[in-house]
Amino acid sequence: MSEFEESPGHRRDTDQTNMPVLLPRLGEFLRAVSPYVQGVKLGAVQVDFRDVRREAITVPSSGALAAVPNDVAALSSGTAISEVVSSLRRLRREGGSPVAVIDLRDGQKWRLPNLYFVARLLELEPLVSELVFTEMRDDVDGYLLGTCRPDEFRRQVERTLPAYADASGSLTFSAERDVSDPAQAQELGTMFQSLLNSLPTSPAPVEDPLRGYVSSEMVTKIVSGLLSGVAIESTTTTLADEQLRTVLESPHRFIPLKAGGRLNGLIDRDAVALSVARSGVAG
Repeated sequence: MSEFEESPGHRRDTDQTNMPVLLPRLGEFLRAVSPYVQGVKLGAVQVDFRDVRREAITVPSSGALAAVPNDVAALSSGTAISEVVSSLRRLRREGGSPVAVIDLRDGQKWRLPNLYFVARLLELEPLVSELVFTEMRDDVDGYLLGTCRPDEFRRQVERTLPAYADASGSLTFSAERDVSDPAQAQELGTMFQSLLNSLPTSPAPVEDPLRGYVSSEMVTKIVSGLLSGVAIESTTTTLADEQLRTVLESPHRFIPLKAGGRLNGLIDRDAVALSVARSGVAG
C-alpha cells in the first residue's frame, strides 16, 4: 500500500469530497507552482478546517502493549508484533490517517532499538507513511517536535549510528512476509533479538547510546535536517493565505495542526490543493 492507496476508512473521506484519482498529482503540481500561484488568488480562497482536517493514529503503547516502547522482550514476541500491526490496521479502518504519533514524553519512554524496529515494521507493513514526534514539556504532554517518514528515520539511525547498519545487515526484511501469520511474525521477533545481540554494549556506568532511551534531543540529532517542523497553528476556523502556501509547500502530505504548540490534528495537503484548484477554476 503506497502513501496514496489508503484504507477503506480514508477512501470514505475522499468519496465524500469527490476527490479525483489524480489528486495526488494535483497536490504535487500546486506545491511546485505555489511561488507563482497569485493567478489562483490564494487570498480569496476560503478553506474550512473541517473540510481538510484529519486525525492521526498512535503506535500502540498502552494496555497489553505497554511494554512495546521499552521492553526488549516485547518485540522479541511474534504475538506482540502481530498485535501492534493489527491495532494499526484497526485504527486505519476506523478512519485514521496514515500518520502515527510517536510520543517520547520525557525521554524515558521509547528505547532506540524498539523505535528503530517499529520503523522497520512500518516499512514492511506500510499502514503509516509519516511519523509525528511529540514530547512532554513542564509535565504537559503532546508538544509537537516534528515529522518524518519511517524509512527516513530508519536510514538516519543507520547513518548516525553505523552499528545499527552492521547489526541489521544480515537480517532479511521481506515485504512478502505476512505479519498476521504467527510463525512469520515470530521470525520477526527472532530478528529483533538478533539485532539486539549484534549491537555492541557500552561499559557501565556509561549511558548506552545504542540501547538507551530516545529523547527529543536525540531524535533531532539522528534525523537531522529531515525532521520537518512545518505545522499550522489552529487560531481560526479557516486557513489564511500564508497558511495555504505553507500547506502546499509542505514536504509531507499530512501537516500537523497545533494549538499552543501541542498537536491538535492534521491538515490534508491534497484536500487543500483540491479546494485551491476548484477556486481557481471557478474564478
